[in-house]
Amino acid sequence: MRPHPQPFPLPFCDKIVFIAATAAGLGDMKLVPLFGYISGVKIHTNLFLNMLYGNFISEISKTAYYILLFLTSLSYTFLFYTRSELSPIKKYMIISQRILNCQ
Repeated sequence: MRPHPQPFPLPFCDKIVFIAATAAGLGDMKLVPLFGYISGVKIHTNLFLNMLYGNFISEISKTAYYILLFLTSLSYTFLFYTRSELSPIKKYMIISQRILNCQ
């Protein structure tokens, strides 16, 4: 008597497999914000992995939001005023400030 064959080969036992056709002409390409167009099966696998590992988008507190906003604006201001290409603008700002202070 022959033993019953396994329904799937051993490499696929206890695994989750997504099977899909990902050719560009099939119309399965979806637009996502960070990567442009990707296949729908990649979106589904990403969603599955997020649910499996509990990686969900969550909101931060208002205090953390305002601190992050302040630090970001401070760093952009620092970068704006320390760039070497903007030195003529700095000169004009300093000259106009001196003129206004003299009057």
